[in-house]
Amino acid sequence: MQSKALSRTSRDETEAKLMTKHGPSYALSHLFLRIVTFLCLSEFAAEALSPRYFHAVAHGPFGAVEAYAWIIICLGSPFYVGFEIWWTRKVEGQGKALLLDGILAAACFFSFWVALVYSFGHYAPF
Repeated sequence: MQSKALSRTSRDETEAKLMTKHGPSYALSHLFLRIVTFLCLSEFAAEALSPRYFHAVAHGPFGAVEAYAWIIICLGSPFYVGFEIWWTRKVEGQGKALLLDGILAAACFFSFWVALVYSFGHYAPF
């Protein structure tokens, strides 16, 4: 019984050390994902609500770069959230942060598919 209590105490101490060691890294990871997905979603909203802005960006000097970055962010953010879940699987108190990251990544992923279906309906690719 005493060894069981000792192992639990050592496990708690190990988790506390992990949290203090990687705490700022987790916060930076969450912040990075939130900023990137927020920028992606705001760009999608701006282009969806303003055709003039959409044409200005699409025909501007960085239109292709922005389009590829948007595609990479939209398709990559769910994988990054999966990595965050794997990375923080042993740390307590990351549930709300991961839930928010997951919601933002899902919204970004969903916006990609909405734009793709819309473009196939309105801009004939063939």
